[in-house]
Amino acid sequence: MPLAPGERLGPYEILALVGKGGMGEVYRAHDDRLRRDVAIKVSNAEFSERFTREARAVASLNHSNICHLYDVGPNYLVMEFVEGEDLTSAITAGPMSLDEALPVIRQLIDGIEAAHEKNIIHRDLKPANIKITHDGVVKILDFGLAKASDLSSAGDPSQSPTVTMGATVAGTILGTAAYMSPEQAKGKQVDKRADIFSFGVVLYELLTGQNPFKGETVVESLGAILNKDPDWTSVPARTERLLRWCLQKDRKSRLASISDARILLEEPVVANAVEPVTVVQKQPTSKLPWLVTAAALIGAAALAFWPQPAPALHALRYTIDPPPGFQFTNTNGAGTPSPDGRFIVFGAVAVGSTAGKNAAGQSLWLRPSDSLEARPLPGTQDSNFPFWSPDGKSIGFYAVSERKLKRVEAVGGAPQVVCDVVNFEGGTWSQDGVILFSAGNLIQRVAAAGGKPEPVTKPAGEQSHRDPQFLPDGQSFLYRVVSRDEKVSGIYAATLAKPDPPVRLVTGTDRKAVYAPPFASSPGYLLWMRDQTLVAQRFDPSALKLQGDPLPVAEDVAMQAPRNNARRAAFWISQNGLLAYRTGAATNSTIQMTWISRDGKQRDPVAKADDFGSDFRLSPDGKHVALSRTVSGNKDIWLYEFERGVLSRLTFDAAPDEFPVWSPDSRQLAFASQRGGLYQLFRKDAGGAGQEERLHESAVAERPMDWSRDGKFLLYSADDPKTLADAWALPMDGTSPRKPVVVHQTPFREGIGRISPDGKWVAYQSDESGTSQIYIRAMPGGPAGQWQVSNAVAQQPRWRGDGKELFYFAPAVAAEMAAGIKLLADRVDIETPRELFRSRGFASAYHEPTPDGQRVLVLVPPFADESDPGAGALNIVSNWQALLK
Repeated sequence: MPLAPGERLGPYEILALVGKGGMGEVYRAHDDRLRRDVAIKVSNAEFSERFTREARAVASLNHSNICHLYDVGPNYLVMEFVEGEDLTSAITAGPMSLDEALPVIRQLIDGIEAAHEKNIIHRDLKPANIKITHDGVVKILDFGLAKASDLSSAGDPSQSPTVTMGATVAGTILGTAAYMSPEQAKGKQVDKRADIFSFGVVLYELLTGQNPFKGETVVESLGAILNKDPDWTSVPARTERLLRWCLQKDRKSRLASISDARILLEEPVVANAVEPVTVVQKQPTSKLPWLVTAAALIGAAALAFWPQPAPALHALRYTIDPPPGFQFTNTNGAGTPSPDGRFIVFGAVAVGSTAGKNAAGQSLWLRPSDSLEARPLPGTQDSNFPFWSPDGKSIGFYAVSERKLKRVEAVGGAPQVVCDVVNFEGGTWSQDGVILFSAGNLIQRVAAAGGKPEPVTKPAGEQSHRDPQFLPDGQSFLYRVVSRDEKVSGIYAATLAKPDPPVRLVTGTDRKAVYAPPFASSPGYLLWMRDQTLVAQRFDPSALKLQGDPLPVAEDVAMQAPRNNARRAAFWISQNGLLAYRTGAATNSTIQMTWISRDGKQRDPVAKADDFGSDFRLSPDGKHVALSRTVSGNKDIWLYEFERGVLSRLTFDAAPDEFPVWSPDSRQLAFASQRGGLYQLFRKDAGGAGQEERLHESAVAERPMDWSRDGKFLLYSADDPKTLADAWALPMDGTSPRKPVVVHQTPFREGIGRISPDGKWVAYQSDESGTSQIYIRAMPGGPAGQWQVSNAVAQQPRWRGDGKELFYFAPAVAAEMAAGIKLLADRVDIETPRELFRSRGFASAYHEPTPDGQRVLVLVPPFADESDPGAGALNIVSNWQALLK
């Protein structure tokens, strides 16, 4: 029922009815509390919870060119009362001159831009929703506040009913017919580019006095929007380029941002700049008209094939922060754009106590590139190395604790397992449904639908093959070769059909390279690193040839987690000119070995190096730490002496040596070496004397895990095609030949374990529950059964020196955990685990507590406990090609 003057609606006194629309009535009212007049729009129906929620988002807009939303009632909206005429009145009076229209256009751009920056879309931009005050200020009304209604085929299309800002149901028409975008006319979901199209229609009408898609009925207007091109002859030359970009029917070809409209508006007019011409041929009635028509067709064809000046690219820079309470993870995926640049996927880990309030913990997040908000992807906890499917609908990633390559739909849903992988280090996805990934120092392939991985490349004396990327044909791919010989290291190209011999492309880089396809007026480029400068060099992917000189794109690009030869440059690109990168120390360019007290309050740095491996082991006497370290492409075992601060090399073989384990007397080290192709068990004197001794011959990969206190057994893991990783014990009492004894063998992975100080029990890591957990069971000959220690995803168990406490790492919250343990003759009693401390950025899950459990040795970035601004922002550049000079 209409309201009469003098009636009250809540605290507002109704003054007068000022209009009616598809949503209901609009009244002028007075707010006695603030002594101001307001506009109240009363709906014919009560608002939904979602409408109210989204109205609150609109209320956050605070811009001089946007009508402010003050309040939301059960069925009414209270807004700023704007005195003045709307653009409909101005257009009815005749077209505006360009000089008269420019202030209006610029203010429109400013208002729309402010809303889009907050990810708010108008969806119903039209002259009736734009007012000009008596002071010449433009006010955009009803940002996203239109009502859902069925369209009629009759009536004025410029005033046709509209639908709610929250409506996203497929098949629902959104907007006012004569101003809606083609995607709205088709009932598709919309984004900010729909507002850009509507802005173009308003601008066209403002300058010509005519709607470019005007029809006598709604249906005719919709048909014109979908099929008709505007008459370009009546628009000012200065605005033609802008209007053509705004009114593209395919939103992929439309302006990506309203901010670009400001740039195009200020560009000088280019003489003789001819746009493509659409010719409609009519049946000739005489020879002369036929000749004229033919001449026109020939002229149009000539114009169509004549090189046209492409729109100039303008680079736009901005930064993206991690979600509140989180920081970007230091993995190769802190900002990977989708192929179309519309989304960015990144890894984030909770910071400090905030992590306990977020179920995501460490996981992958998805953020629209034009939005301020990101959302975690369910099922991606403890994951890294995200990469996109070519259609931008799916994301591949590595589930670290499960050791599985998975995929998940960008819109959400449960992740699917693609295959089992150990040490995954990045992937790429072809249009043919093939995934290439680097793992085990070579490139492997697997079907995106799932299957068994197969090797594609095979190192021939090189250290490793890494960072694959498919080229546009879906058969050729780039990858990086790491070698001790600098003349061999570099970027190579190969094909799936014939990966050997590959073609070497770039010298002088030991980091990844990425191909950027042609975009707008820009050719295709290969982006790669020269020191810490990101450069781009023209590249022909069909001929696999570089052209011209490399040109700088960005300086001080950071290195991500550069351990184990990774050398991952922190930059990523989309296929349409979006560049994401991080700078300086923001991505863990140096690793700090640090002692942390069990309460987390005291931090004592020990040593820093950018080439420390993630695996390290404290000697039983506490004097040394053994670790893997990569120097000049060669990974070996090194020893760091705490007292003197000396770092010395222990192994020198060309094959990778890692996973050191001390003997109980601190005089020997067991380790794994890839001599012969697979990891095998070796031993060497810690003083460096003598040669390495091979401890066991095996047809599968083996890695040492622990050496019992009595020196009798070396605990190790063995890969098995059927039972994955199993725990075995190798006798070390001098008997020959050594006959291993199985400790635990199941269809699951028991890959990391430690023997209790009394030698009777083993704590180990297993994924039998579906996620990585810590368990305890007896050594061979002891009581049967197993006991679970952890109550969430857990890794790397460690015993206290007296066996009364077990430490482990909780990756979901980046925390050091501890549980009291009571070892009995026939069972194990376990206390509830408790958190000891967290760190902003553990560089690995490895941790080494002292025998008394009062301190823990960890690897962290140097800024892990500082408020370092470099740990936050991700740099984004749209149209990065414009930076090339």
